[in-house]
Amino acid sequence: MNLNYKDILENELYLDTLKLIPDEIKNHINALKKVKRFQFKEYPKNILIDDTKKHTLKCVNIAKTLALDTNYPSLIRTLWIHDIPELITKDLTVIEKYRNKNAASEFDVKEMIAAEQLLNKDDQELLKTFNAANNFLKGNTPWDEKTVSLEAVFAKLIDNSEGNMTFHYFISRWAASERYDKTLLPPRDSLLHSFITNQKFLSRIEQFTPKEYNKDLIAFITNVLENIKRL
Repeated sequence: MNLNYKDILENELYLDTLKLIPDEIKNHINALKKVKRFQFKEYPKNILIDDTKKHTLKCVNIAKTLALDTNYPSLIRTLWIHDIPELITKDLTVIEKYRNKNAASEFDVKEMIAAEQLLNKDDQELLKTFNAANNFLKGNTPWDEKTVSLEAVFAKLIDNSEGNMTFHYFISRWAASERYDKTLLPPRDSLLHSFITNQKFLSRIEQFTPKEYNKDLIAFITNVLENIKRL
């Protein structure tokens, strides 16, 4: 498994996935360009420049880049639709979710209400499985193959990791530039989140997922952490 995220970003390799957007959700995906990411008051302004359409394209690109032993159609479809509800809910940063559990729970409810308006029944089920994978990885629920699929776990890891890698890429570029101001550094929990979260995910995967899944999942997380260190 060899992921080079810096190459994906700087050479805009993710734009190749534009031609792969399913026709029936193309309008939704294109509209996600208006949903800005990393809009958190404690982040330095004009440093983290990204939107949810780019995030979706990058997630699909990562999945296409990796040789994973999984159900690709389900994985790719999950990544295409996983943030479409944000057209209604807007984005809530992961740090805000970790700091405020009530806000995170409320966001999840709003997301599923939005999904009922924007997604078909099959895609709504994919989103439910994706959220179940998130709850498993965070330690909130046990592993249950009836509700948590390998594809959903991979989709959540890719979603989480893309955000982490993009965050550290922009922060690293800023820190190396003339614009750097140490008084504007993001809060400590934002800077450490990638490492703490991925270590937790590793522990959950090693302890609770079926052994036949472990190899690819662990290799992916390890590769992501290596990418973050290089950014």
